[in-house]
Amino acid sequence: MSPLLVACYFIKEEVISKLIEKNDNINVKDKIKNTPLIIAKAFAEYLNNSKILNLLREKNIINEDEIKNSTLNITYDDESFDNDSGNKGLNQKEIYHEENGKPITKKNKSVDENYIYNENDPKKVLQPIPSFDDIKDIANKSVCIIKLIKHGKKMFGTGFFVKLQYNDIIIYGLMTNNHVINGESQNFEIYFEERKENISIKSNDIKFIFTDEFIDVTFIELKNEVFNRITPYFLTADDRECVITDPIMVIQYPANEPKDKNLQENENIQKLSASIGVIKSISGCNIVHGCSTYFASSGSPLINNSLHVVGIHKSTRENDNYSTRLSIAKNAIITTYERKRKNEINNTMGIVNELSPENYEELKNHNLVNRKDNKVFILEGNKSILPIHFYRTNYAWFWTNETIPDYEMETLKNLQWTIIIPHEKINKNEKGLSPIYKILIMWLRLSEFMYL
Repeated sequence: MSPLLVACYFIKEEVISKLIEKNDNINVKDKIKNTPLIIAKAFAEYLNNSKILNLLREKNIINEDEIKNSTLNITYDDESFDNDSGNKGLNQKEIYHEENGKPITKKNKSVDENYIYNENDPKKVLQPIPSFDDIKDIANKSVCIIKLIKHGKKMFGTGFFVKLQYNDIIIYGLMTNNHVINGESQNFEIYFEERKENISIKSNDIKFIFTDEFIDVTFIELKNEVFNRITPYFLTADDRECVITDPIMVIQYPANEPKDKNLQENENIQKLSASIGVIKSISGCNIVHGCSTYFASSGSPLINNSLHVVGIHKSTRENDNYSTRLSIAKNAIITTYERKRKNEINNTMGIVNELSPENYEELKNHNLVNRKDNKVFILEGNKSILPIHFYRTNYAWFWTNETIPDYEMETLKNLQWTIIIPHEKINKNEKGLSPIYKILIMWLRLSEFMYL
């Protein structure tokens, strides 16, 4: 990415003028083959902002024929893509097709004990998954029941201890769902079936906490003396994206009784168990999986056949089980951890930084309109393109081109959002977007955390 292209994305006329005077290459292209002219034309046609285009005219860099003949059908280089759809290594045409907007496999898979079989060839084992008996010792030291009081009622969920690592940053902590521990009360108990004892965690035992309702994840780093008291086993987060039909296991403490209004008062101890299945689809922040879960399974680890965590189970909707992708959660936690350490953010529990007047002006220049709480922004469409929404957090921007009926959190977090990560490769979900959307997403990718 050249300085001239960056200046064009940020609509910095003075910088563009100086770079042109220094004979910067006006035909330079970025990863999505944008040139200064394409960016200028897109802003002029879609955002009614002709500043760059007029500047290029004034500098006699382009003529009217070039403007007329330039195309906004921006294409991508294949090597620029980040395979974020979860289909890495699969031949899409042969392996799966779309049903109700969700990718599914053509070959039906079945689960029998601890192996995944191909029903067309029952003798052929596709991939082994460890049996629960083989990993029960590890599970008993890592996966726990979380007990706490919410609104005067006893609540239960599942949690697990995990190690997160990015380059030289390593964090150890307890992970669960935001709807299990949301930070309002940081006093709770954990229970391991093997120990048969409740371990109390108080707010002053916590060194760092991340929680976010949007991705439904909570991560708690405890003080060393607390870890020494608990002596947990820390599962490993898998940096590789899983793919459709991968065998997986949910290790959980499901409730003992059918869900009813009295279950929250249930004093019976749940039993540690596991359920085996396959990944059905991956989209946005979510993994849809086929493992059986139950009330109080929220916060359970979704692990692969390497015993690495790939997701955090969070809900069941319309007979599908949903987990937050571990890669999304890990990026959020590590980024928040580092930004907190550098004093770039004040809050690690879902409250975004205030936007400065300069930030507002920059967003306004790119026609991004605040729809709710300085978190949800919209770029209005026109007759030829639909509107696109952006969601702002303290750790990343997200985008979706789905229709949003309202801006309540329950609606927002169930949509198919795509994360924008600075310096990462371009996401394939961007390929079919209108050129102006690609340009805005690239601008947000370049802006890093300036507006977070």
